[in-house]
Amino acid sequence: MNTQEALAAWDRGEPIQTCQMGGISDDYEQAIHIMGMEMLRAM
Repeated sequence: MNTQEALAAWDRGEPIQTCQMGGISDDYEQAIHIMGMEMLRAM
């Protein structure tokens, strides 16, 4: 899956594979994933 496909799937609310950071709460994990996807979009 390339970046454009991942962003399209993310926008449709479909699950995509990401890395789990481990050791931090689910809320922080979610915030990191959202921030990462939005940074990809900005690039």
